[in-house]
Amino acid sequence: MQALGCAVHAAEDGPAALQLVEEGLRPDLLLTDVMLHGGLSGLHLAEKARHWQPSCAVLLISAYAVEAGTTPGQPPLLLKPCTGDELAAALQSALTQKVLASDPLSGEKLTFQ
Repeated sequence: MQALGCAVHAAEDGPAALQLVEEGLRPDLLLTDVMLHGGLSGLHLAEKARHWQPSCAVLLISAYAVEAGTTPGQPPLLLKPCTGDELAAALQSALTQKVLASDPLSGEKLTFQ
């Protein structure tokens, strides 16, 4: 992700990532695996992160297609393994949706499919 020009803040597990957000980190995008160590799922982490920063875009990543991303209202899902180009496209898509959702003139709503 750094090669794509992103500033990256890594966390060892779900609770550590949540602590970063609770302490003031305000990411533009949260990229998280669905299955995390520490008793906090990626979906739960996304929900809690959005409590602190509602405009945070979310992209889930997983090796298991049935875990997430197919239910309305859930963040988009990128399947592993993926190429760098696929990751870059998914990140761009998530950030673009976020920009559209924050633009009151766009008429677009942030939706995850």
